[in-house]
Amino acid sequence: PLDGSSNIDCLVSIGTIFGIYRKKSTDEPSEKDALQPGRDLVAAGYALYGSATMLVLAMDCGVNCFMLDPLRLLYECNPIAYVMEKAGGLATTGDKDILDIVPTEIHQKAPVVMGSSEDVQEFLEIYRKHKAK
Repeated sequence: PLDGSSNIDCLVSIGTIFGIYRKKSTDEPSEKDALQPGRDLVAAGYALYGSATMLVLAMDCGVNCFMLDPLRLLYECNPIAYVMEKAGGLATTGDKDILDIVPTEIHQKAPVVMGSSEDVQEFLEIYRKHKAK
């Protein structure tokens, strides 16, 4: 369900909150599979829909945030990528390091993935594996 849907007309962000439980029975899925305590969650999160779409996913291994919105290269991607790299992290489009892109227009947008070098390298391995298909 949409959380905050009564706020749509005043341009406030809305979202979806979700929890994922392991199916307990071997029968067809039913309501009893959902009637579990919160401690039995295997994952949970939320998505916000606004000027950008953001997904937050929590699992036993930690919490990850994902944003779906190409950022403007010159005045968003580049400065943040510069800080990220100086802090020891990486910033990429998946195909090229953000700081290596030569802009062709002032408001040019670029997809960006940034974070610790380990996390971005893991992303790149998965991205390249699936891009090749």
